[in-house]
Amino acid sequence: MENLTAMYSKLTNVVTYHTQYKVTSVVPLKLAFGLGAEVVVNAIIGLPTLKKWKATIDVGNDEFVSKLLDLDHYRHGADTGLPSSMKFTSQDFVRP
Repeated sequence: MENLTAMYSKLTNVVTYHTQYKVTSVVPLKLAFGLGAEVVVNAIIGLPTLKKWKATIDVGNDEFVSKLLDLDHYRHGADTGLPSSMKFTSQDFVRP
């Protein structure tokens, strides 16, 4: 087994997200993120990927348009919190 210093600059795992978007209306778009000690997630989706997606970003109007993914004016942020179908009571928070 390699020591931690030798593993520091290597990708140790990959997480793949299957999205609801399609490439050319047929192939599902997947986003893959490499994980490792030196990997910064926000550096993964960069200019080459945005160019491949034929993307236009308007930061002032919170708009993202991709001709390849057929996305126009994508304006909603990430969903936060739990789905409304999930209910909790005080009994759910009792220490074992």
